[in-house]
Amino acid sequence: MDKHVDVAVATAADWEAIRAIYAAGIETGEATFNTVDDIPAGEVWFAGKLAGLTLKAVDSHTQKMLGWATLSAVSKRRVYRGIAEVSVYVAADAQGRGVGSRLLAQLLTAAQQAGIWTIEARIFPTNHASLRLHEKFGFVRLGTHQRRAQQYGVWRDVVSMEWRSDDEPFPIALATRDQFTAVRELLQACDLPTADLVPAAMDRFLVCGAAGQVDGCIGFERYGNSALLRSLAVAPAMQGNKLGSRLIDCLEAFVRGRGIEQLWLLTTTAESFFARRGYVGAARESAPEAMQGAAEFADLCPSTAHCMRKMLY
Repeated sequence: MDKHVDVAVATAADWEAIRAIYAAGIETGEATFNTVDDIPAGEVWFAGKLAGLTLKAVDSHTQKMLGWATLSAVSKRRVYRGIAEVSVYVAADAQGRGVGSRLLAQLLTAAQQAGIWTIEARIFPTNHASLRLHEKFGFVRLGTHQRRAQQYGVWRDVVSMEWRSDDEPFPIALATRDQFTAVRELLQACDLPTADLVPAAMDRFLVCGAAGQVDGCIGFERYGNSALLRSLAVAPAMQGNKLGSRLIDCLEAFVRGRGIEQLWLLTTTAESFFARRGYVGAARESAPEAMQGAAEFADLCPSTAHCMRKMLY
């Protein structure tokens, strides 16, 4: 990698150099569906980029711009604030100097610091250099969009790639029905009841795991403005890293967002664990009547189980 390449944040003063490299990339026919006529004014172009996340690479001797990389938001919705789309352009006479690698490496670091957790890339299948560059930095191929759009009257495919931040080592997500067997096996390994567990219940479970493996899970059953917390389980190999607490925190936030005002639970072994998280003892018969008819209340948990409750508001 060329040591005479400096990377810094680009500003409006760099627009003409950015535009020139952009236009040259467009002319190759391998960079984008856009045409040169689609290039907007500099202020409009910068307005469409995430603040502080447009980088330039310059030759440390001549200060000539060698390339640039930028991130654009994929949506204006707040929930997608951590997802962005990447663009990397390197001047033709600067290729082979590691410019793209320098730009992408520093852009990914800056993105994580800015709270970006997912970066998407759309690349033509014939742009092998770009595909290799993104794969080098952990982008994975999600698939190919067949005939995504026309370029000069010709349909082109586009490879969809994605990079995920590793800042969260144990990401928690809503379960899918495909994970039913893995969830059931984890609950059974932790001696938790599964007799009433069905695939349709997976939309009320949060799981932690990857590649088909479930390392932790937690579920709930809703009864009006109350919910029954059930099936908190963490695989033995994952215990000791506070995954159980993180699952509880996520579930509480998840159900609170759906108008749940209080969480109830029954436990035979973890009373102190839940007490440290704000759950207090409650008379079993004080639970909502519909909840008392649930299988966990009526059949699956012994009468000696501790009943606990936490108000979420």
